[in-house]
Parts: sequence; C-alpha cells; structure tokens
Amino acid sequence: MVDCYLGEIRLFAGPYAPEGWADCNGQLLSLASNQVLFSLIGVTYGGDGRTNFALPNLGGRVAVGAGAGTGLTVRAVGQTGGKAVVSLEVANMPAHTHSFTVSNQDGTSPNALPAPGASGSVVLANMAPVSGGTVATYTDATVAAANQPQVMEDAIEAVGTIQPHENIMPSMGMRYIIALQGLYPQRP
Repeated sequence: MVDCYLGEIRLFAGPYAPEGWADCNGQLLSLASNQVLFSLIGVTYGGDGRTNFALPNLGGRVAVGAGAGTGLTVRAVGQTGGKAVVSLEVANMPAHTHSFTVSNQDGTSPNALPAPGASGSVVLANMAPVSGGTVATYTDATVAAANQPQVMEDAIEAVGTIQPHENIMPSMGMRYIIALQGLYPQRP
C-alpha cells in the first residue's frame, strides 16, 4: 500500500499482514532498523527505547479514541483499560429493592404462576399441604397480610453465584495492521 502514513493503523481482512505492514500484536522491533517509526511512537507501547520498541497490541482489544469529551474519562495514547471477563458483585449493582405481596390465606399452588383464568398477581401465601405431598406456597389472592416476618425471611434469600461472565460487545475478529513504510506525517 503506497498511500499511507508511517505508523498508520488499519483493519485488514486477510490472513497475513501485507508487505510493508506488521500486525499490531505487541511485537518488539529493532530500533536500529526502524528509527523513523520509533521517532513517531517511541516506547508508548513498550520496549526498552535503547535497542527495541513495541508495536501496539490490539489482540483481543478495541481501539478507543484518545483525549476527552464532555462527561468522558481522559484516555492517553497507549493507555489500556477494560476487562474481558467480570464478576458482578453487590457493590457494582445499582441500589434496588425487591417487593412482593403476602397473604394470610392458605396457598393454592406450589408454583409461582397465576392459576388459569386468575385475574390477580401471584402472592406468597401461608404454606398449605396439597395432594401428592407438595406444599402450596402461592395464591392469586389479593388480600395482603401485614407483619408476617417469618414468611418474608423465608421468601427473600440470596441467590446466584460469583461466576465471571463475558463483558465483550458483539464483535468480529479482524487483523489490525500498522504501516512500517509510508509518508512521514508532518505536524500541522
């Protein structure tokens, strides 16, 4: 590619980096063989600055514009951030409550589903045995009972695990390449 700036990064759909380009995979380049490119990016992405320097490593990353905007966090060129996998913890959740209705009537269903044709919402009720040894815990009754702390303590309990989950937007693997040759970008 002839019409490019030295140090320019592009997306490329091919299985290799074309001649005059290199993958943005964090590889170290010899400073002696790449002095002009080093004059542009220095050790921003790594290297010792005496014998080598690193190319940007965009493997598994998305490029984000450097700088700041209204209400945005300042990002410096070369700064990395974000996590591919996170665990949602109580401290990360927005403040919220879980409300439900209880009834002092005996339960009519072991399932938290409205009875067929029921017009009301499902209500937690007094536990009542039904046929087959199951316990009816829910009703579609609309009469709520006040001050049933034991029912509430039994009904509201911690659930879930602290298993990490992916934190990646829908994406497609592509190759980021950087120009090792090209026009030297002049400052404005």
